[in-house]
Amino acid sequence: EQVKQYAGKTLTLYRGQCMPSSELDNLRKKPGSFIGFNSFLSVSRKKEVSMVFAKQGVHQPNMIGVLLVITVDTQTTSTPFADINAH
Repeated sequence: EQVKQYAGKTLTLYRGQCMPSSELDNLRKKPGSFIGFNSFLSVSRKKEVSMVFAKQGVHQPNMIGVLLVITVDTQTTSTPFADINAH
């Protein structure tokens, strides 16, 4: 059912998270590179929702809040995904 709903579409998704500032520095050294996740990843279609999670890092020492903008091309992705919004 969802395969048909998203077929041929490009999705923009957001993930807000905290990460060590050193990790962010490493990512900045490689602009345009890919980040791999080896586990379940929770994202939102609403930027504002993800910003709530990103802002949680501002009060932790050596941590920084980041907003990841993830583009998913459903025509080329081989990674399974599901919209659990309605569940």
